[in-house]
Amino acid sequence: LAGILYFSLHAGRPLLHPWLIVVVLSITVPVTTLLLARVALFRRRSAGADDTPPPLSTPPSA
Repeated sequence: LAGILYFSLHAGRPLLHPWLIVVVLSITVPVTTLLLARVALFRRRSAGADDTPPPLSTPPSA
């Protein structure tokens, strides 16, 4: 936020493109974290680790 303020004052007008970085990061970081956690849990279950919590539901049989 300090960078946005500094460069806006330096340019003499409000700059909005630095806000794009803030918006993109606020959307992508939680999604990436969720996906990485799911992959780690899936890999631990596939490896047969004993300390892995059970699935919340059983997958449908094909």
